[in-house]
Amino acid sequence: MPKHGKIDCFDPTETNWTSYVEKLEYFTTIPADKQKSSFLAVCGSTTFELAKSLVQPDTLADTSFTDILGALKNHYAPEPSPIIQRFKFNSRQHIPGESIATYIAALRVIGEHCEFGPTLNDMIRDRLVCGVNDRAIQRRLLQQSKLDYKTAYDIAIAMESASKNALDLFAGGAITTQVKNLRSVRDPNGLQISTSS
Repeated sequence: MPKHGKIDCFDPTETNWTSYVEKLEYFTTIPADKQKSSFLAVCGSTTFELAKSLVQPDTLADTSFTDILGALKNHYAPEPSPIIQRFKFNSRQHIPGESIATYIAALRVIGEHCEFGPTLNDMIRDRLVCGVNDRAIQRRLLQQSKLDYKTAYDIAIAMESASKNALDLFAGGAITTQVKNLRSVRDPNGLQISTSS
């Protein structure tokens, strides 16, 4: 059999099933008739034994590669309940110290299994408006009569950035205050010197 590279045994303590199968799909440039045997040869003894038990009363030899992967997926990565995922999505609040971008990324991860379909961006927009912990950003978003996802995202990111920049500038305010407190005086020779008050 020609060598097609190497794929590690599946270890549920190191990766999740979905990522492993995605990696396997990149690995399987192997001809379709050889994919099942190649996978079973490299998946590791724990996964091999589990696959055998999951397809019973059939044997691995009598079960298609697609059905074997499906049985393992149902075992390792069952589809999460959309209701539970929607509950998590609608309960997710913006955590103090968390950036807006990180908050929205977390909403996208949760939203993946909510079955929102093409309304996902609208749902994220609504969650951003309701869940953001910065009241100034929230007020600004609520002032918009027509607010789409992109506008909400742009406003929130811009206001967050402006707030951080203002804090950085105010931190430099002590230097400005010290400069303002300098006063000019003349020494006995008539030269102007500055002293702080």
